[in-house]
Amino acid sequence: MGRIENPVDYTVRHRGMLAGLLRAERASSGLTYAALEAATGISAATLKRAASGKSIPAQNTVEAFLKACGSDQRTVATAMGLRLKARRDERGGHTRVLATTISTPDQLADGLTAIHQNYGAPSYREMQRRAGGKHMIATSSISRILNRQMLPVDERQMAAFLQGCGMPVKLHKEWLNAWTRATRPKAPVHPLIGSATDALDAATHNLFAELDGLLTHESGDRPLPFRRRTMLRRGDLLAAATSRFRDSAAHLHHQTVAAART
Repeated sequence: MGRIENPVDYTVRHRGMLAGLLRAERASSGLTYAALEAATGISAATLKRAASGKSIPAQNTVEAFLKACGSDQRTVATAMGLRLKARRDERGGHTRVLATTISTPDQLADGLTAIHQNYGAPSYREMQRRAGGKHMIATSSISRILNRQMLPVDERQMAAFLQGCGMPVKLHKEWLNAWTRATRPKAPVHPLIGSATDALDAATHNLFAELDGLLTHESGDRPLPFRRRTMLRRGDLLAAATSRFRDSAAHLHHQTVAAART
């Protein structure tokens, strides 16, 4: 009979839940850590640590552990989700950021940093692998982007960064649009139009601050009550409307200046 394992460490909730899942799968398979080591090529010490709850195991360790246990794809997906949440927990939790509110380089830089954190802060090498290799994005570029020393130089690099973070492809378009708004040359805008757009930006920011305040006591693992989901949806619509107004105002000003010159 093997030694009894120490209790799972639930200091970081999702890290502990991942460890508990790994232990349950091993118990179901009937494998010892020695047998898992032989099946995975990963040391028994590393596998035990993965199922302890004291640290977040590497993605390949979790995948190999579960594959050796004969776990199904649904269980593997659950484990990957718990690992992502655990990494996010260790870095201060989820940061709410909307692509539709971004229009400046500083806002985009903040947004890209938040995306990286929200998707579990994968390593630069892992991001490069997910993006398709160094010909898609260099680790040095990833480092400079996350340290706010540069923005993606073109749409291809922007898409590679998003893919590297693990963002679903269906969400890429709104972030590519945000990159376009933040990096395109800014035409001079009449002071009155500039004041109006600044006021709308401030109102949008204040709205989301109030919404976040209302949601602070809600668990990220439970669906929001209908009324609050509706409020968030309305906030998203306001942000999109603000962005469209800003673009229309700038276009109108450009046309006015062009007409005055003719």
